[in-house]
Amino acid sequence: QIRKLDQLRTLSLSGNTDAASKNIVLEDDITYLPHLESLSLLGYGICKLPARMKEMTQLQELELSGNNFTILPIDIITELDKHSLLYVNFANNRAKDVFGKLNENASDKATLGLHGSLPEALFTLKNVVYIGLSYNYFEGSIPDMGYDASQYETEEEKVANNPVMPQLENLSINLNFLTGNIPDWIL
Repeated sequence: QIRKLDQLRTLSLSGNTDAASKNIVLEDDITYLPHLESLSLLGYGICKLPARMKEMTQLQELELSGNNFTILPIDIITELDKHSLLYVNFANNRAKDVFGKLNENASDKATLGLHGSLPEALFTLKNVVYIGLSYNYFEGSIPDMGYDASQYETEEEKVANNPVMPQLENLSINLNFLTGNIPDWIL
């Protein structure tokens, strides 16, 4: 029935507290909404998006916090960034809590929630201004993206010549399991 809402610009739905027990593969019905600019599906237990989402060229906001993703759908995000995507939020995709001991739960990572290394492709986005990935199970270091700020003398030069995510205004990656140095492009 949702396909009949062909003039819809905003769709916002919130699930209930038992989302952690679900693994919902989102069907492609929402991808047939040609004017959809904002999609917010909070706490439903969604674990996978339809590949056809790449065709949602009007989508500016993608809010999928509190679901059960185990892998960031970077292919979809990258494709939408080429069009109008400005806001991406996959915060709190933890199906289970490890109580601060990710290594002890290594064998269960496939069911814990959004985990692994931060994909380098995420930091090649050109139009996105907000990325929210807080409170997940990302681990390792933030990619340095090959940017060396030491070749510039002033802060203004460093900022002006930083090619990494030129439009980014907010990157929220706290409450993960990240380690290592903070790369120059962030500093």
